Amino acid sequence: MSKGVDLGLEGQQLDFYTQGAITMIAGGLASKAGGGSFEDGAIAAEMVFLYNNFGFKVDKNRAGGNGHTTLYLQDKKGNWYAYDQGAIGNHSPIKLLANMGVGARVSLRRISSPSKDAVMYNTTVSDDKLIYRSAIESQKSHNSGKILYRLFSNNCTDAAVDVINNSGVGINIPNSAFTVKPNSWFEQF
Repeated sequence: MSKGVDLGLEGQQLDFYTQGAITMIAGGLASKAGGGSFEDGAIAAEMVFLYNNFGFKVDKNRAGGNGHTTLYLQDKKGNWYAYDQGAIGNHSPIKLLANMGVGARVSLRRISSPSKDAVMYNTTVSDDKLIYRSAIESQKSHNSGKILYRLFSNNCTDAAVDVINNSGVGINIPNSAFTVKPNSWFEQF
């Protein structure tokens, strides 16, 4: 479904593509569909509410073809971040397959915009603040050794989903304990 909206700003128009809770915005003021930077910074300040989102992307080729989940989120100012979690160090496959905990590392990198392939969810600035806070807490807990990486119960997908589900915004992202591979999770998601 596509609906164009004339904003009355020098004839610019945004096209909204909506399917369920997922909205993509393209054309006119936006340089990238689904959340890129605006071409006119003054307009961006007035229109930033259109870009308060979080989203997930699975890189199907990483982790030996099993995939890797990245969470894209914003802080309360609208800055974009990529949240990634993984095991650190050199561990035997037996230890990983036995679901024994190994050291984990979470990176929270500031980025210009999320991947164009990410599945995005609409949120509010208040939600973004809580999600960002949850991501910071997750990063601290993983990087301090308090939370370990476990192939079957705390992998990159589990950690990314937990950031949203534990944020207090009332969103519950499904994550079955029986779906271990990020590629399989994303197909069900």
